Amino acid sequence: MPTFSPHRRYRRLGMLLPYLTGLSDTDLQNVSLDYRLREIPKKDGTKRILRIPNEQLRYVQHTLLNKIFQRLPVHNAAKGFVRGRGTVHHAQEHTAKPWVLVIDIKDYFASTTAERVLNRLSEFGWSDKRTTLVTRVVCHPLNGLPMGAPTSPILSNIVNFTMDHRLAQFAARHKLAYSRYADDLAFSPLPPFGRNIVTVDSLFVIRAVKAILHDHGYALRNGKTRVLRRNQRQIVTGIVVNGGCALPREVRKRLRAANHRLLEGEKPLTLVSERGEQTPMSLSQWSGWNAYAAVIEEAKDRQRKYLRKIKKEADWERWRINLFEEGFQERFAVFKEQVAREALRTKSAKKIAIILKLEVQALKEHCQTRIGLEKFARMDAADLVQRAMPPPPT
Repeated sequence: MPTFSPHRRYRRLGMLLPYLTGLSDTDLQNVSLDYRLREIPKKDGTKRILRIPNEQLRYVQHTLLNKIFQRLPVHNAAKGFVRGRGTVHHAQEHTAKPWVLVIDIKDYFASTTAERVLNRLSEFGWSDKRTTLVTRVVCHPLNGLPMGAPTSPILSNIVNFTMDHRLAQFAARHKLAYSRYADDLAFSPLPPFGRNIVTVDSLFVIRAVKAILHDHGYALRNGKTRVLRRNQRQIVTGIVVNGGCALPREVRKRLRAANHRLLEGEKPLTLVSERGEQTPMSLSQWSGWNAYAAVIEEAKDRQRKYLRKIKKEADWERWRINLFEEGFQERFAVFKEQVAREALRTKSAKKIAIILKLEVQALKEHCQTRIGLEKFARMDAADLVQRAMPPPPT
């Protein structure tokens, strides 16, 4: 079978869309764009407005999602709405860190405009007609990606590939870990934990991230940007990450109480207590919370094994460095005598001093980069002097 470059494969998805989905251009043109509104109360007392598509539109969107959008590229930093990733993977990037910077995007789906969706699909080489029809089906006429449509989450990741790439590059430059779950962004320092630019001035990172988000049509949500220190409870997408992934203490406590009540033959209580009320939850809700807790516990076990492996490697490295430091003085004294004798022979004391300085630095780099000292030990002073000589003119 012929193989195609990624860009060519994405272009062929647009060309073969009617064959892959069974939806002709006429079907995409004639589908009704009716949405019904549904309000869901939030913890802060406000309401989240969902726009639920009608059955025909929902079928078309589901078909596009499963046959087309799942095959388009998503950045590795995007942890939400991607197979094999989730809130636990988002939180795992920031466990056991000195601090975690959490940023929230304002009106995430509504700010992902139809124009950006159209431009992103055009970048894959799709025809203008095909991109226009697909954008019409997946976007709300007034509010960009509709919150409540099955295609909105994955499309937001596809559209924001460049934004995630820029944020990941910025994080890598400043030795930070970056991940995003929908509108929740998180940054934390990469080990080894030293004083870097964010530790000194976290406002610099916030301003830089704000500028990148602004370039892509987003704004920060007021009051949702937080720098969580090690002495605080660090929560990323509802998961505590201070020492490893874990549900908040109050949630674990209520889940244990729900399990106990169920064993006693009573209905379990809800985990989320709104306005102090405690109402029974269904068995499906209870099963979902226990499954979620099991996933987090499994991730915690995997991380424990990884940390034990890292600690073992760190202990070995520390022992090797100590061994090096013990033999360094003796080895360097012998080396210095050899270089002194060579200096008398070559009558170039200044050059020998430079060589000494370079070789001390080289020894340290050998140790830090795990290059063995055997090669250095086999060299004599004449070899080192010859190596430091300037190259002959060409």
